[in-house]
Amino acid sequence: SRFFRHAVSSLGVWLSVALLIPIVLLAISERHFFEVEHEDEEELIASLDIALGSVQLGKADDGYLFQAEVVLENDRIVPDFEYRASGDRGRLDVELTTVKDADDNVSLPDLGSVKDAQWNLYFGDAVPIDLKLELGGTASSLDFSGIPLKSLRLEVEASQGSVVFSEPNPVTMDYLRIESGASELSVTGLGYAGAERMRFKGGMGKFALDFSENSEALRGSIADIEIGMASVDIQLPSEGPVILEVPDSWFCSADVPVGYIK
Repeated sequence: SRFFRHAVSSLGVWLSVALLIPIVLLAISERHFFEVEHEDEEELIASLDIALGSVQLGKADDGYLFQAEVVLENDRIVPDFEYRASGDRGRLDVELTTVKDADDNVSLPDLGSVKDAQWNLYFGDAVPIDLKLELGGTASSLDFSGIPLKSLRLEVEASQGSVVFSEPNPVTMDYLRIESGASELSVTGLGYAGAERMRFKGGMGKFALDFSENSEALRGSIADIEIGMASVDIQLPSEGPVILEVPDSWFCSADVPVGYIK
């Protein structure tokens, strides 16, 4: 995420002069709560940029578009929630921000406390959602079951996590895009996502994509998968027609079970 990249890069000079100084950091948990009730909105556009810590995502209580509980152990770094409604459309933006002080710098103790943050995020099922979620240096468990996603763009960097769809998407998803670098990520229940077009792009790491469930909903869908120096395990449906196109080159190989191709 932007905060993750900026915080790490800002530590270079600080580290060269301060590592010999003893640091005493008292962990005091700060809990932050935020929620948005559903009023006249017919659509929600959400953008979340989260750096470090653990992230849990699931379904919100009835009557709410969004709910969140964030636990941090540093009062100099806080989650910034911004919501505004215009007509029948709601706009939600979430990111980390620093509390202004004399030097306005992010120090090693600050960054160290953020890695233990806990993000509990919940989306409602009342309106279709266009969601962009950026995760940097996190351990995540994202359960989108029953959440009406019109589109989903997930960007994951230096992280480990799972994405789950365990019941049909209440709306048709225009597109599903997942980009991951130097990470381990598993995505299960893609047949329930209801996406007409899917794109997965991975750099270094290990990835697993499961298309085996609810295969009828996948008829006519297209999935583009592009990876770099990584391995990917793909679970395809055991029934129904599948067209699999794999490039043939010296740095790419694919193992397809004997008897699968008919």
